[in-house]
Amino acid sequence: MANTKISALSSATTPLSGSEIVPINQSNVTDSVSVANLTAGRTVSGTNFISGSDSATFNVVAGSTTTGPGVQAYGKSAGAAPGWVVYTSGTADFVGTHAWYKNDFAGTSTYYGGWYSNGDYKINAGNLVPSTAGKGINFTANTPASGMTSQNLTWYEEGTWTPTVTASTPGITPPTFTSTSGTYTRIGRTVYITYNIQFNQNGTGAGYLKVVGLPFNLGQRGFGVGQEVAVVGFNTISNGIASTNYFYLTNFAGAYPGGTSYNLLGSFTYTL
Repeated sequence: MANTKISALSSATTPLSGSEIVPINQSNVTDSVSVANLTAGRTVSGTNFISGSDSATFNVVAGSTTTGPGVQAYGKSAGAAPGWVVYTSGTADFVGTHAWYKNDFAGTSTYYGGWYSNGDYKINAGNLVPSTAGKGINFTANTPASGMTSQNLTWYEEGTWTPTVTASTPGITPPTFTSTSGTYTRIGRTVYITYNIQFNQNGTGAGYLKVVGLPFNLGQRGFGVGQEVAVVGFNTISNGIASTNYFYLTNFAGAYPGGTSYNLLGSFTYTL
């Protein structure tokens, strides 16, 4: 029988069915084994696997002190295309099974988000951004009080606002102001605002001050306190009415709080 090189043999039909027989040397004895049993029961190692006509690459990553073992799956160009990274263990910052999406595996990468099966959720860069209004952070794992209506935190906002101030009895000469300014912070349905009202001339203003222009309309009554800090130093109180965008401001005796060169500072809190 003439010798024949393997390269001279005709090509087998692919893909293989698994029942094909190939020779194998086992303990110095030549035996045969089916293709299906070549790796059965054994752990197969490799650096990456190409799958599908789009050449998606799955890169198996060895364990390290910072990342732990896991699988990287990315697009056509291994090492330079976006994809998901999945790790199953790691150190303090990468505890448990977690995954995130990276835009580039060639150098500096952006982490778009991910999940952890245990440990803390940590975002390497960027923010946690709900894509749908009304979605947020859900605290239903906590045992609520009997009057609970929601455990979903869906809003945070902070900014500035400009109060418009008038006296309930402006008289012939209404008050004028050097400046009016304020800040606000909204957490969920609660709004906390500050104001700074600096009088120029009081004119013949009297009664109470009406402070208009709140960043959100009141859902329920609101209340606040403050102080005149430039001239007389008295304390002030404020209250607002539901479904309005203003509050009333008086001194603690219920009298008109304005005056020439007065500076009123205070805060006001209400619920939407």
